[in-house]
Amino acid sequence: MTTSILILAGPVQSGKTTTLRKWIGAEKRAGGILCPDHQGLRRLMTLKDRQVHSFQLRPEEAENLPENEVESIGKFFFSSAMFELARKTLLEDAQASFPWVIIDEVGKLELANKGLEPALGQVIDWYLKPASAGTLVLVVRDYLVADVRRKYRLPPEIPEVGLSFFYSD
Repeated sequence: MTTSILILAGPVQSGKTTTLRKWIGAEKRAGGILCPDHQGLRRLMTLKDRQVHSFQLRPEEAENLPENEVESIGKFFFSSAMFELARKTLLEDAQASFPWVIIDEVGKLELANKGLEPALGQVIDWYLKPASAGTLVLVVRDYLVADVRRKYRLPPEIPEVGLSFFYSD
């Protein structure tokens, strides 16, 4: 089986997002999303246009918004509107013939059918088909890889790569 999916796995704060951002640079054609930290808060970067959007909310910001506009995970709060933008971006970019589509990251929310779901599952299903174009990169924390493989029924042939994979291009 020739796969068009890679899993970039690593510990929390190990440089996964930073490495991908440098690898993509200003020239590499890529779609999908990155979620870089900026001043201690997560941002949402849509890769097709390199736009950076506010994503993570400070607790005081979350308190002042209606409950349906906030997604929470543990002590962190995120904009529901930005999750919607991320889901829309993933669905559009998967169909847009980008050589690379990056999803940063697949985490606990997605495992609980929240966050990037249901778009994430649809995109993964599309890339599992032989006719898919390009490569899908799933960014996953190392301790969640087995759960992600199980939830999305990813075959063992789908490789798990480290940061060095993106230094060799």
